[in-house]
Amino acid sequence: MGESPQMIIAMLTRYFIQLVRAAELRRRRASEHEVASALRISPYFVKNIIEASGNFSSSHIDHCFAALRDADVELKSSGREPALVLDLLIYSLVRGDVVRPTDYFLV
Repeated sequence: MGESPQMIIAMLTRYFIQLVRAAELRRRRASEHEVASALRISPYFVKNIIEASGNFSSSHIDHCFAALRDADVELKSSGREPALVLDLLIYSLVRGDVVRPTDYFLV
């Protein structure tokens, strides 16, 4: 059995928080070492985080956080299949907007 759906959402949320923080630190001219220290991650991963942070606009990031929040609420309150909720979450993260089950299914 793999990770729980709630753990997956928590890990994705942490990742997007790191992207936002890395982008802000780089705007302030922080070095890679300073970014690693601030994010409490290995310097080995910093280049990837910094590069990834440049791939998302602020509005896309906002949509990602909204999608993560909505998926968390769905898992905790709707009784829907966790696999469906996670599938729609991933679709939302890639698309850059919030996709809800009601957009595609009769609820």
